[in-house]
This record gives sequence, C-alpha cells and structure tokens, in this order.
Amino acid sequence: MSDDRTWGVVESQSDEDALRNHITRSADEFHADVAAREIHWQPPSCGAWLAREDENGWVGWDARGESTGIEADCWTPWTSVLDESAAPYYKWFTGGQTNACFNLVDRHLLLGRADKTAIIFEGDRWDPSKNNGRGGPVTEQHFSYRQVFEEIVSRMQVLRDLGLAKNFTMHLTHGWVVFGVDWRLQPWGHAVRLRPYADPLLQLRPRCPKLPCLK
Repeated sequence: MSDDRTWGVVESQSDEDALRNHITRSADEFHADVAAREIHWQPPSCGAWLAREDENGWVGWDARGESTGIEADCWTPWTSVLDESAAPYYKWFTGGQTNACFNLVDRHLLLGRADKTAIIFEGDRWDPSKNNGRGGPVTEQHFSYRQVFEEIVSRMQVLRDLGLAKNFTMHLTHGWVVFGVDWRLQPWGHAVRLRPYADPLLQLRPRCPKLPCLK
C-alpha cells in the first residue's frame, strides 16, 4: 500500500509519457500491479487480508488483526485480470475476493490511523463570513476512521440480529444521510450494502422474502 502523499504522482511530462506507453503496451500488467499493491485481497483458504509489497511477497493481517504474509509466488488473487469473453461487458479481476469496507475503513485502523479524518461532510448552505471572509459551509462535520468503523459495526449488529446471512443482498432506503455506501464482510462474514447515519425509520427491501423488515 503506497504512501498517501506519493501514490500516483507523476513528476514530469516524460514520466507521464512513459506511463502512458506502459499502459498501452501492457494494460493487464499495469492494472494487476496497481490492484495487487493498493488493494487488500482475501485468499479463500484463510481469513487474512493481503496486499503485494514489492518483492517481499503478500503482507497484511489475519482474522485477529495480527501481521501475516505469504511468499510472492504462492498465490495470485485472481484467475484473470480482464475477462473480455462477453465484450463489451467486461469483468475485472475474475475470481478475486476483496471488500470495499475493509479497504476503505478497517485497514486504516490496523495501520494506526484510527483518529485520522476519514470523511468531511459539508452541507450545501454557504456562510460567506467564515474563514476570514473566504466563506465556508454552514454545517461541517469531520468523522475519523474509528467513528466510521464503530457506526458500521453497530449497524451490522442490527442486521445480524435480523437474520442476515452470507450472500444475502439487502438495500437500505431512507432519507438524508451524512455519507455514502459501504460494503461490510467482517467480522461476521456478511456482505451488505448499507448507508451509515440513516434516519430512525429504515425500509429494508431484501431480495430474500424470509428476511424480516424494519418498519
């Protein structure tokens, strides 16, 4: 996982040209390298989350949050980088298993960034007198990775108590929210689309008719 301050930085026109040529010549290799380095993937045989660390192999955390890793040549997260068999409907990283919520939230806690700001919410009303006359939003809220994580876990507890099981698909529909969508796989092995900070009344529209609804 690259340093936030250096990832994707192109320092000169010649570097940009070289990068463009590399992508054109070997697009699969380029995208596979970025995905392996910047995204944590889960081997089907264990609960670890791993990313490629240059020549040092795959490193990350096990299900208990302890550091772990495997050798570089022992595993590839996907069977195909780009599946073009049904073009123009393409599939990226076929066979790979990852989780957006782990990559967006969990790993930042494991990296010691729990109190860093994860999300800045700004309302749509503007106050021209703020920031020494430069203006600013009337409402502004900062959420740390720790706060986001705690909110997600609390909502997962509700969904677990409702009987949600792995491979169920659920959509939560409600009014105004502070921030967007997360997918949650850990710690109970559930895959859920949810929007934190929902209104008190949630309408659950599950595809599975046996799952109870909140009203």
